[in-house]
Amino acid sequence: MPTKPILGFWAFFDVCLLAAGVISVVFAFVWQEGDHPLRHIVITGMDLTAGLVLGIFLLVTFVFSIGAIVQPNHVILPLALLNWALIVDTLAVVIVGTMIWWATLQERKIFGDAFSAVSSEVRQEIQDQFSCCGYYFNNETQLITLQGFCQTATNATACVGPITAYADETLNNIFTSVYGFAAIITGLFLSTLCVIKKRQEVERFRRIDAKRGGRGFV
Repeated sequence: MPTKPILGFWAFFDVCLLAAGVISVVFAFVWQEGDHPLRHIVITGMDLTAGLVLGIFLLVTFVFSIGAIVQPNHVILPLALLNWALIVDTLAVVIVGTMIWWATLQERKIFGDAFSAVSSEVRQEIQDQFSCCGYYFNNETQLITLQGFCQTATNATACVGPITAYADETLNNIFTSVYGFAAIITGLFLSTLCVIKKRQEVERFRRIDAKRGGRGFV
C-alpha cells in the first residue's frame, strides 16, 4: 500500500483528535461560565473537570503525535509510544463517558437531591421556566419557592418531568459524543500501526539495498 494514502488517513484521524480535544476544553469552560441554572444542576463541576482533563489528554497526545510522525523511518519508538498514549486516552474516554451514562440511570434521585440543594432563587428560575412547582409533588412546601409562577399557580405540575427530560437529552448527547471520541482514537491507533509497518518495510528494503551496493532489485 502506498505511503501517501496511509499518511493521509493518519493525518485525518490526527486532526480529528485535535478537534475532539478542543471541543472538550472549550465546552468545559463555556458551560462553566454560562448563566443557565438548570444546566449547572445537570452538568456538575465534576463533569466539567472530567471533560477538561479529557480534553487536555487528547491535546497532549496530538502534540506528541506531531513529534512522532516527523521522525526518520528508522525511528519508530515515538510512534509506538503514541499508541500507548492512545490506549490511555481510550481508557479516559470510557471512564468519562461511563460516568455520565451512569448518571442517566439515576436521574430522578440525582437531580431531586440537586434541586433541593440549590438556592430558592435558582428553584424559582426553574419553576418559572417550566411552569411547575416542587419536584416530585406540587405540594412539597419545603421545595416550592412561592414567588413568580408558583405564587399564583393552582394545580401546577411538579418539576421532575421537565427537569429529567432536559437532563436525559443533555446527558445522552454528551456521553454519546464522548464515546464517539473512541472511534477517532481507534482510527488513529490503527493508522499509526500501518505507518509503523510501512516504515519498517521501507527501512528493511533500504538496508537490503545498501548491502547490494545501492543497485536495487532490478
